Amino acid sequence: MPLLVFWLLYLTTLVTRCQAQDDSEYDYQDDDVESIKATSGARLVGAREGTHLEEAPFIVAVNIEGQSYSACTGMLITTKYVISAAHCTEYLPREENEKHNKKCIQKTQNGERYTAGVFSLECRILWTTDSNTDQEIRNLEIVPVHPKGKVWVGVNDMNNIQSFLSGESSTIKRVVRHARTYKGGNNYGSFGGYDTTIIELDLALTKLEYFQQACLPGPSFDDIREGKLAGYGKYFRDSWDKKVCQTNRYGKMKFHYCKNENACITDSPPPSSKVCDDFFNRADTPDTVPEDKEEIMIMNGTKPFFCFGKENKENKDFGWCVTQGDYYDPRNTKKRKSWGFCSNDCHLNNNEASAGVLRIVDHVRVMQEDLCNMFLKRSLPHGTVEWLPKILCVGKINLWSTAVWNYNKYTGSYENVEDVDKVDKLVSKHHFGDAMGLGGYIASPGTCSGDSGGPMYQEEKHWRYGSKKYVVTGSVSGGRGELGYCGGIDNPVHYVRLKFFARWIVKVMGFEEAKKICWDNATEKKTAKRWKEKKQKQKERKHG
Repeated sequence: MPLLVFWLLYLTTLVTRCQAQDDSEYDYQDDDVESIKATSGARLVGAREGTHLEEAPFIVAVNIEGQSYSACTGMLITTKYVISAAHCTEYLPREENEKHNKKCIQKTQNGERYTAGVFSLECRILWTTDSNTDQEIRNLEIVPVHPKGKVWVGVNDMNNIQSFLSGESSTIKRVVRHARTYKGGNNYGSFGGYDTTIIELDLALTKLEYFQQACLPGPSFDDIREGKLAGYGKYFRDSWDKKVCQTNRYGKMKFHYCKNENACITDSPPPSSKVCDDFFNRADTPDTVPEDKEEIMIMNGTKPFFCFGKENKENKDFGWCVTQGDYYDPRNTKKRKSWGFCSNDCHLNNNEASAGVLRIVDHVRVMQEDLCNMFLKRSLPHGTVEWLPKILCVGKINLWSTAVWNYNKYTGSYENVEDVDKVDKLVSKHHFGDAMGLGGYIASPGTCSGDSGGPMYQEEKHWRYGSKKYVVTGSVSGGRGELGYCGGIDNPVHYVRLKFFARWIVKVMGFEEAKKICWDNATEKKTAKRWKEKKQKQKERKHG
């Protein structure tokens, strides 16, 4: 126990130093076709089913109205505390939120309860210390009196009665929202803020056969690396009664959305220009796109023509669709009609549950901080905010996979450009989708309604015992681009960067409960070393 006490004091100091130095820094892989097939989907939309106990034993389903379905996802960090997204615990209306907060606090001080929609609430101010300024900040503590809200652990499928009853649950005791909580909406408004919340449970979840707590990252933990995603969110991209599906990487509009319901065309080839038809029909040129490429660019002087295969490389039976909009440039989207090849999204098994099933994505990548910053700033409608969100951007740069040919107008023949540097320069200069100058595009996971609050996490072997541990580095907030259907091109998903909130979490939980938190290996080893050194010095002084 003394080691834990020492460690918490040390962590508080270390987090403060780290955040003071790095507060300005913010830190998916779309696998190849075979990997997608192997994992039953490369995104949470259409992703493979997971096994709670074996793969994500810390995951919980959350419903603040107490209804028996998963509205959001959360992460158990002790037997009584859960981390989730702030927008999952919106008991009070977004409109005139500050006014509702004050009224709820005043009512509670007067011994009354505040009614907001279906909720009967008590609200109090909870003071903690700001990690950067050491000034006290006013967090909002909400106690749901009715309905209580509920959290479930150990459930693979919330729709399956046997799975549902085999888990363990508790009602919600209180919710603590950060003083600078994100105020909702598809963008950050003028306020910005942090989309994270802490939920305390009425009952400790003690059946260890159902779960294992998640560990928090220390302030020096490397969270810009490959990990996993998990959540109880939507299996389909559908919006209300509208079927929505996404294209793949092999057509013109990559990772865009098909325009119409049941839109995949399988009885005719996709659109093609006369230039491309001529190219593919000649004896001395390929009759389709090479196996290792996704497209061909033909240069006729300074004018490029792009050619694509007649069959869908992901699956020839998937077909193609007419797409809505052009989102290659997030700063200047267009209502352009075009086409793309239908992805697996368009052919998901309709017998699958639409939501409430634990799903997992493996080998997920996090974008580098400078690129994440660029996308974050472009998502701010006013160019700046009061409180810049502290996030991880989950997404991967897919480089253009383009073969280049020149058309010689004097000989009427085509010449293959084989020089790699020349190919790169031509693609960079002339590719229709390279508005951002990335040499490609960002593909992000389809985190959807119900995934919010769920984790980006990494697995480690315990440095002392060899057992598996799970370090949660991020919590789903959502996409911030104009493509609203759970992912899409150049629309990285924002995850709250949890290592910047370690000190706040400790303060909210209180010293005794915070002792039960586990941390990443490096942080725990560093703490153990310092504790050993301290004990040695005490021993030397005693015998000195």
